[in-house]
Amino acid sequence: MKSFEEFLICMSQYGIWDIISFLVLITSSIIAIRYLWFPICKVDNLNFYITHTRDVTEYPSKLNFEIRNFSNKNIILSNTYFKPNKLVAHQNARGDTLLKKYEIKFPPHFTHPDCLIIHGQVETTWFPIDPNLTDVQIQEFIKNKKAGKFVCKCTFLTKRPRTIKLIIKT
Repeated sequence: MKSFEEFLICMSQYGIWDIISFLVLITSSIIAIRYLWFPICKVDNLNFYITHTRDVTEYPSKLNFEIRNFSNKNIILSNTYFKPNKLVAHQNARGDTLLKKYEIKFPPHFTHPDCLIIHGQVETTWFPIDPNLTDVQIQEFIKNKKAGKFVCKCTFLTKRPRTIKLIIKT
């Protein structure tokens, strides 16, 4: 018992406890920063295919998202929005225009804010773009992943459901 007390006194005198405390603080801070500012951005086998189309509807230019779930789990996407980077949203796009966070809705009739994607299923949605942008500009933004960010909460329906923040740069 005497040697353990001497060990603790020695550690205290040479400042080793301070060094260990500092290292634990730095390590936990790095881990916290990683999970707060850099959330998980990829779910294995949840594939996003992004295309651009033009048609004669209320929103003539659209960025289409095809979401394919091959992850062996059923997934719910909720709190979904698109934050354009280089793209310009259509003037009638719905969402928080000050923060540039625009709503993404799912079928049927593109009115549902949440989406259940069963294993092997494909879901589609779209985001309205300013029709004055040329097809070449839009394809260049998509190719260079500068169009924007597709952000949502992704909940895995398993015995113990787990939710992560999913960010897909487009």
